[in-house]
Amino acid sequence: MKYAASFGAALALCAVAPANAQQVRTFVSTVGDDLAACSRAAPCKTFAGALSKTGLGGEITCLDAGGYGSVTITKSITLNCEGVAGSILGSAGIVSITINAGTTGDVALRNINLFGNGGPAGIRVTTARTVTVQNVRINDFTGEGIHVLPGSTSTNLYVRDSRITDVASGIVLTSSGGTIKAQIDNTRIDGNTAGLTIGSPNVVASISNSVIANSGTALFANGAGTINASRNTIARNTQGARVGVSGGAINLSQNAFDDNTVAISFVAGGIVSSAGDNGIIGPPGQAPTGAAISFR
Repeated sequence: MKYAASFGAALALCAVAPANAQQVRTFVSTVGDDLAACSRAAPCKTFAGALSKTGLGGEITCLDAGGYGSVTITKSITLNCEGVAGSILGSAGIVSITINAGTTGDVALRNINLFGNGGPAGIRVTTARTVTVQNVRINDFTGEGIHVLPGSTSTNLYVRDSRITDVASGIVLTSSGGTIKAQIDNTRIDGNTAGLTIGSPNVVASISNSVIANSGTALFANGAGTINASRNTIARNTQGARVGVSGGAINLSQNAFDDNTVAISFVAGGIVSSAGDNGIIGPPGQAPTGAAISFR
């Protein structure tokens, strides 16, 4: 009887173990349950619920359209709502996605809609090695669409095929010692108080093939870092490109500055340089240093 009892206990432990095991791929659904296994057949209901059941480097997949709740990401993982209108519906005081994945964490956000409803930020990154934001729509936040502020650590940000509208600041990159390198491509930043802002040294942001429109300052070097901008449309902003501090730099190539109140401005010690192949329609503002900008 003693052996039978031990054998029965072992069987019970085996039955419980799979429910607690982490999976490489998990699923969320609007009809799911966070107490479920997060499998395709038994999906979870929220990103937060699925996160604890998804292994390091795994992927959470959305099965249908709906809101999946704010989430704090603490490890390498992918959130992917390809093919469905997966979203996070925000609220006042709540950041939709917080990324605190550590210095070796790699996080990817793909095909997700973030609706702030007055929330403070869409995506806030405190620590991560890389963050990829692809085909993500960010709308209606009182603060930043994307804010990377890694302190003394380093982060690489990649933004592609995305749209950021109706927020205070589209993308903000600030650091207190670490390095931030950002690549933004084929993205629309529209109707915001500011477009792309760097706020400290050790920040290099490259933006290409994108539109920054109907905003306050489109490109703002408010720290002694560098913005490289090429093949963008910068239109109907209060200021197209501005360097606000000594040591800050904006390098321009093949951009169209259309109908901005002022296209270019910079303080003493700031640098706005042109490859000589940019076009301006409307007031140019200050003439850039380096090769002469082309007007039309």
